[in-house]
Amino acid sequence: MIWQNSADGTVKYLRGTLDGASALTSPAPAITTPRLVRQGPDLVTVEGAAPGSTYRILTSHGATLHEGTCDPSGRASVPSRFLTHGTPLLVQAQTPSGPTLLKLGLAP
Repeated sequence: MIWQNSADGTVKYLRGTLDGASALTSPAPAITTPRLVRQGPDLVTVEGAAPGSTYRILTSHGATLHEGTCDPSGRASVPSRFLTHGTPLLVQAQTPSGPTLLKLGLAP
């Protein structure tokens, strides 16, 4: 490595080798848990899902009512027609370790 000392203007040379370069690690990615966030009476979002993954809205018996895609940040808006459904529904969101089920409650 070559650099110039800013204090006196002299050029410095340093020669050597790197040891233990294999010990360098990348920081672990943040682990997120999917959740439903009510943004208002007509807006609920899925947040924390796997980026670009598919989510599903299911009946309590497991029938698929809707399928959508999360954006690159793992977020998606639930269509408002499912926020006034007569019974609570389930949202199946993807995580890096597999699917998870979330309960979509009705607006108070």
